[in-house]
Amino acid sequence: MAGKEISPELSGKPESSSNGEILANRKVEIRFGTAERDYRELARLFTQRSALPHLSGVCPDRLSDEEREFIDRRYPGLPIMAATPADVRKYYRMNEGLVLIVAEESNDRKKLLGSVTVQTGNVGVLAANISRLVVDEEKRGRGVGRRLIRAANAYIFGSLGFHQANASIILGVPGDEIPQRIFRSEQYVSQNEQSRRCVSWDPDKNFFVVRNVLPMVLERNTYLRRYRNRESIERQMPVDNQR
Repeated sequence: MAGKEISPELSGKPESSSNGEILANRKVEIRFGTAERDYRELARLFTQRSALPHLSGVCPDRLSDEEREFIDRRYPGLPIMAATPADVRKYYRMNEGLVLIVAEESNDRKKLLGSVTVQTGNVGVLAANISRLVVDEEKRGRGVGRRLIRAANAYIFGSLGFHQANASIILGVPGDEIPQRIFRSEQYVSQNEQSRRCVSWDPDKNFFVVRNVLPMVLERNTYLRRYRNRESIERQMPVDNQR
């Protein structure tokens, strides 16, 4: 994975406090993902009933022609991703501005614990978007989501040297307070709620529902006040593990 070097402007003494969460989860590895290696597990994570409402524009299977036509009439050209293995693989292969970060246990690399996506590539923009944070339903409560966000932040501010990280939390879905809590714990600041900003899947209605979102922002200066040096950022960085 290119761009993993830490920005040369970072300096200073290492932080003195230890990260208890990382020690408690030392068997969990955070690495850069790839479409070829991880598409089946990504599809499994994305299609979890509890995860789908939190993922904008993701449906559990391909829409019928009638369903696609209905969406096109209401929202012409709205991008939708079916979370089938083939479609997930194609989506991440075709979109070069997407950087995938995944979590797995070191003694069980066949199953992902979670994933998050960093979107870059906007011409001339020194900001990145964090999206599709998802954790295996059976592995929640272990701090996996927080570690994925820390890894994404390290990549955005440490490797890319960007000035801002953005995230949008879908509101009005079960558990929407959980991602808000995770991002706030990493010093993201809430912005004004935006009404009717996206669609996400409703497993009960078996179709998309229009949702409000809560934008959240982390500025580079805020991040560097917490992680002041190369060593502390390097500890959060995803590894390049292609085994």
